[in-house]
Amino acid sequence: MSNKTVATRTETSPAAPEQADAEHRITPQDDDLLALTREEFMTLVNGAADLILDALDLGERDSDLINLVVNATGAMIDNPDVTFDEMVIEQYSETPDELRGWWDWS
Repeated sequence: MSNKTVATRTETSPAAPEQADAEHRITPQDDDLLALTREEFMTLVNGAADLILDALDLGERDSDLINLVVNATGAMIDNPDVTFDEMVIEQYSETPDELRGWWDWS
């Protein structure tokens, strides 16, 4: 595993008062950039998933989907061009079609 930086944190800045309904814009803050290694980034992503899973009474289907996103994130750090099928083969013991079947997406 490499210690190279894979992500930096940025802060969101609220829209101007006259644009109160506009989405928040992400802007880098030079004094607030935090370089993260792959391990640190994945710890953060897993923590975010756990935060949601612990706070909400989700069923197995929704929990599996959140974990699928976490696993896809890790796979994309390693290979930004990874396909869904490649990620599933690498991360799961099921085939891509079996995994799609968890949500009737076959």
